[in-house]
Amino acid sequence: MTVENQLCGFVSALAFPHPVLKNAWREHRLVILPDFQGIGLGHYLSTWLGDYFKNIEKTLISTTTNPALIQSRKKDKRWKAQRLGRVNQLHTAKKFKSNSVGRLTASFKYIG
Repeated sequence: MTVENQLCGFVSALAFPHPVLKNAWREHRLVILPDFQGIGLGHYLSTWLGDYFKNIEKTLISTTTNPALIQSRKKDKRWKAQRLGRVNQLHTAKKFKSNSVGRLTASFKYIG
């Protein structure tokens, strides 16, 4: 994504094989460069990706710990919350070298 010919962010997705949810993709990486953070570009770019997959009859799911992105998605009817919770299993966090113990984690499905 660019703003006035300056790179400001990017998003990627990975195929998400699932026994129940068919044709699913998972938002893998959403990055907005520091100079462009806080103005809603992450939500915009993520929703653009959701529209892309909806148009080709695929499902996009996404998990985030970013508080602003969680709030944006909770207010947007195009995103449906699948799970809201906390990562509270210290042994799991240590195993995967995560620093997100105690952070709110939310999973969403793009419904358009």
